[in-house]
Amino acid sequence: MPLTTDSFRGYYDILDKALDIFPLEVQCSIEFARRGEEHSPVIYIRNDSEEIRKSIDNFLGEYGFTIPRKLYEPGHEGTRTGLIAIDLSTVTTDNLRLYVTTAHNNPNNDKLEWLWGIGYYLDKSGNVLGKKHYNINLSGPNMKVHYFDAEGNLVSSATETETITDDWKVWGGSEQLYNMVKENNLVHQFAVKSKKDQAYFIVSLPTNKRK
Repeated sequence: MPLTTDSFRGYYDILDKALDIFPLEVQCSIEFARRGEEHSPVIYIRNDSEEIRKSIDNFLGEYGFTIPRKLYEPGHEGTRTGLIAIDLSTVTTDNLRLYVTTAHNNPNNDKLEWLWGIGYYLDKSGNVLGKKHYNINLSGPNMKVHYFDAEGNLVSSATETETITDDWKVWGGSEQLYNMVKENNLVHQFAVKSKKDQAYFIVSLPTNKRK
């Protein structure tokens, strides 16, 4: 069957609701995360219009969140570009996880660390409870993560290593979902963190328009 937004329905109730607002054509990828025994879909939305930003406002508002636009409008702290990611498992809690990518402005030096994105932990009023800076070093496969508290003070830094694997079972989610992705020839990969019981099934979506 041809790929449509409905292809991803029926696996997670919260993803079904999100797809009503954010069909596949406004997304670039969907990440299915497993942290221990807990599974969560994360949608990566193209931040390319005011209409999209209003949709994000409305969607999160349905769950009681009011998020300051400065966190995901183009501009300061990272010169925002294309992607806003929402961890959908958190929209029904009191603490939202929201991720925003930054400009890919690596200065042609493969030894220099550069900021790839920022992950925010937010309360219902949009106050930043903490955040992570994800820094990439193109000389290796590692990502450096800097943790900050609510006041913006650096708490700690850690190097995270993810191993790419073809073994879908490390993710531990729906085999039916995995088979649907394969049958539609979607680019995908599985990643496992080396120091945490976490794995990810990352599905890239075609750029052509879909309904």
